[in-house]
Amino acid sequence: RGEAGTHMEAPHLTPAQMEFLSEDELIFILPSFKMDVLHFVAGDFGPFLPSIPTQVPLWLAITLKKRKMCKIQPPEWMDVDALKIRLDGEKSRPQGFEMMPFHYREISALLLEHAPDDVRGSSQAQSLVSEIGDLRTAKIVEGLKTLQSTDTAVQFNGMGAMELARLRPFMTEAMNQFYQLKHEEDAPPS
Repeated sequence: RGEAGTHMEAPHLTPAQMEFLSEDELIFILPSFKMDVLHFVAGDFGPFLPSIPTQVPLWLAITLKKRKMCKIQPPEWMDVDALKIRLDGEKSRPQGFEMMPFHYREISALLLEHAPDDVRGSSQAQSLVSEIGDLRTAKIVEGLKTLQSTDTAVQFNGMGAMELARLRPFMTEAMNQFYQLKHEEDAPPS
């Protein structure tokens, strides 16, 4: 592929790669140490003062948490009550999605793995995120079934990174087949 007149395949990101990308998302921590600003390629973070909320990338929050140097403040959307509201919203909207952070699955998985003690109601939060994800996946499947049986368009606004990663191979293949059919249709008869 990649030769003149052919199409290029889009790279498919694995769940591990999606998780890696999500680690650049900013999150608040409550440091238990004092330190000046840290300078990284991605930016400057700090200063760090005990019990004063400080915004850092998720990867740094996890690293500090592993060293018992901070508590992580989960994002507001990870609160059990907020997740219940989002779940109810997903259930009440047969088409379309509740607005969630682009990397909601990856962020919640990382926080629940590395800082479950910092997430209020962590097991319930994990269950709610999973249920939201399952509902969203079911909506995607239904939308794709609709595409197979009709000429209508389907909107997937508000999809998360992991959901897009799962859908991308199917959509890429479908578009390649449309391209091939169009190319054959436009070719002069022999």
